[in-house]
Amino acid sequence: MLRASAKFAVENTGKLLSQAKNFAADVPGLLRTAATKAVQNTKAGLEALGRKTVNLAESNARFRGEPFAFGRGSRSQRVQSIVDEAARASGINRLSTLVDDVIYDSAGSYFTVINGRRILAVGPSAFGRTRAGQLLEAAHELVHAQQFSKIALRRFGGDFRAAANYFFGPQFRFGSPLYARGERVAETVARLRINRYLGGINAQQWGVGSRYISGWRIR
Repeated sequence: MLRASAKFAVENTGKLLSQAKNFAADVPGLLRTAATKAVQNTKAGLEALGRKTVNLAESNARFRGEPFAFGRGSRSQRVQSIVDEAARASGINRLSTLVDDVIYDSAGSYFTVINGRRILAVGPSAFGRTRAGQLLEAAHELVHAQQFSKIALRRFGGDFRAAANYFFGPQFRFGSPLYARGERVAETVARLRINRYLGGINAQQWGVGSRYISGWRIR
């Protein structure tokens, strides 16, 4: 029994030593394989991170404002250029038939009538938008100018003072159903016009318009 056990132990020891030797021989290869996989995984991870960084940078650049898209003159000069091009995009041949004064106003963008003069203002927020966004903002106010002109001619025979009393009267007060309807129409029409003029606007700009329109849906 002891002799047989000793023989068994010797044989198994030999096998273990042989396996250990083979494993030792394989260690460099295993290490190389593991190292290669680690490098490949790290490289893939860095490439993926790089793609995300590049995509983020491209996205930020795409949606960053373009304050000098219409030249480097004063804001008043750039506003005139924006409105002129928005008028062309809107199919308006003579801006003077709708607007008497185009101005820059730090208070914001709007259309109004003061002492019979039709005023279209573009505010500072426009310069934080892309070129398309600036055209959209001006085109929106041009739709309001057309809305007013339609009422002035049809109801008041071109009397702008009388038409202004009605157009800016209590029934069109801010937040009223008629005011909300006017905003939805203005944004919808302006977006369609600029989209056609530019051959398409991006999804982000389209989405901004959609949210604005939805925000004026009064139940």
